[in-house]
Amino acid sequence: MTSTLRYVPATGIDDYFPSHATSYEAQSVGLRISNGLDGTSKVQTPALEELTDTFLDCREEGWDGYGAMPVEDASYLRAQAFLSRLLLRFPAPTASTTPHGSLTLEWISNPRRRMMVSVGCDEQIAYAAVYGDQTVQGVTSFFQDIPQEISDHLSRLYFMRR
Repeated sequence: MTSTLRYVPATGIDDYFPSHATSYEAQSVGLRISNGLDGTSKVQTPALEELTDTFLDCREEGWDGYGAMPVEDASYLRAQAFLSRLLLRFPAPTASTTPHGSLTLEWISNPRRRMMVSVGCDEQIAYAAVYGDQTVQGVTSFFQDIPQEISDHLSRLYFMRR
């Protein structure tokens, strides 16, 4: 009997499942892959650790004492993927949660220059930015690449002074 590991597309931390006819070694490899997907075996930056802590604090319904929706695993995984890509180009944000169960990332250049992005379990992400007296807001989709408008707004926040 050969040891195989098959890939099953899914939207959770269990994207890799060992087949039913696998050896202990193949199961061990599958477990290591799964652990890598949920961040337990990856090197964590402080920003990713903060996101993880925020998620873990808000997984239960009513986490705020007022009936807030729980943050779903899918929302955390999407926010983690989004943040991991952004950290390659921009400063780290702070993480928080909305009562509707979304994770929010906030970048603050100064009190009058800031941007917030809200990531839920679907592909839609909402954003809002303040540049002095000007505000912008919108909704865009995040699949694998950071949406251009998010990159543009963060560039404006940190690299342009208009």
